[in-house]
Amino acid sequence: MISQVAAKTIAITLLCAVTIPLLTLYDRFEPAGPQLLADPAFNNALKSWNARGAAQLAKDESGVATLSLEKNSTSASISQTIKNPGPDRYFTFSGEIKTENISKTGKPSYVARLLFISFGENGEALWALPHRLATLEGSNEWSRYEKTFRIYKMVKKVRAGAWLHKATGRIWVKNLSLRQARERSGYITARYLAMIAWALMALWIAPSFISVKEFRLSSFILALTGACIIGGILMPKEALVDMVSLIDKSLPGIRDYTGSIFSNGGSDNGLSGVKPDFGEIVGAVYSLTHFFFFLLIGLMAFIVKPEIPIPKALGYLVLFSVATETMQLFTAGREFSFDDMLLNLAGVGAALFIYLFIRKITRK
Repeated sequence: MISQVAAKTIAITLLCAVTIPLLTLYDRFEPAGPQLLADPAFNNALKSWNARGAAQLAKDESGVATLSLEKNSTSASISQTIKNPGPDRYFTFSGEIKTENISKTGKPSYVARLLFISFGENGEALWALPHRLATLEGSNEWSRYEKTFRIYKMVKKVRAGAWLHKATGRIWVKNLSLRQARERSGYITARYLAMIAWALMALWIAPSFISVKEFRLSSFILALTGACIIGGILMPKEALVDMVSLIDKSLPGIRDYTGSIFSNGGSDNGLSGVKPDFGEIVGAVYSLTHFFFFLLIGLMAFIVKPEIPIPKALGYLVLFSVATETMQLFTAGREFSFDDMLLNLAGVGAALFIYLFIRKITRK
């Protein structure tokens, strides 16, 4: 007869297996408004666009704009700005891009990019918010990209377009589009059903963790660490951005070093003085926290609970890493990421390796 622990483990595994494809493969958004870009087909040349540097219409193709650079010390861009987009809305940005011999000169941002940039009240670029539609280097044939971005309360304007910054080569863009979007009713229903299923699952498995026969500080710290991980994972994107902004303002030295997309007070000067912003750096560091958090909780689990067989403990940790990443599907502004889940699992694997290494040394 199957044990309760095994039954709950199987149930969580099946719930993850159903929730992830259901909410990640579902066509979540649908158009909810008119085209927001003026002259997206470039019928009136580039008069409706904020064109900077070597930006012009393609001579051999209609409805196509080109950006080209021969020196990696300059920039070229075409973009449009939408002011007061309104909070808690979604915008779908799409476009087609082709590149030729794009050669970057160091930093990851020095390539060909389609971007949807959000700006705060003082004109600062909010790099901690999702902003990349496409990032390309080398030579690539025509490809279409589409992504839906959420507008948060601190966003006062958005800018969409194509950029070629401090990278030599040429890009072609066409069929750029920016439209307001909304979640499909079917997706909303599926998400609520999944949330109910997870809530029932939590009520079922909670007694196993709440009932404690004797208090052990080590077990308490392990449980607290797990709770902190879940809390961080379920933190809304907006709260994360507020935290990044607070750190940014508290550490002016770092901000002076990293700079911002618009160096002279956020004015509309194309890409003059562009550097990776502190928020973008924090975003990369935040991804690595997945690895380190699960490295920490993995080590604690192996050390605090030595009575649990290693294969069994490893299975629990793998399941916990997948389940916590799945929970982000229910958090505002967050999304499930296979990359983050792999970082979780890498942290667990590293914890196992370190634990086995330490145990081997201490037993000599």
